[in-house]
Amino acid sequence: MAIPRRQAREARAPAQESTNEVATDPQYARPATLSDVFENEVVGSFEDMLILGEWWRAASAYVALGEEQARKAQTTLSARITGPSAVIKGKSKFEPVPLKRSAGVQLRALVAIMGWRLNVMGV
Repeated sequence: MAIPRRQAREARAPAQESTNEVATDPQYARPATLSDVFENEVVGSFEDMLILGEWWRAASAYVALGEEQARKAQTTLSARITGPSAVIKGKSKFEPVPLKRSAGVQLRALVAIMGWRLNVMGV
């Protein structure tokens, strides 16, 4: 499983410091809101984990086809997923739920929203 060269270079490139911009931009002078903290501490790690998970699934598919080189990628990605996962578990109360239960929660939420709409808007 090969990663395109451009993406590999971007992944290895050091982050560019933007301290001058942050120091002079007035939006950074205010205290962080709960939403800001959640975005920075949980959502970023969640997005990282989603991307790593997609790569892990691709590597797993290649392993299932007998590609032994993909096994190393699968193992490496598994190890990299544990970091963001630990951040999410430590900073939030998220927990995995079975798909059937998750679908039930979503369906009940939809029914509640539709009921609210009927009561409030008379539609």
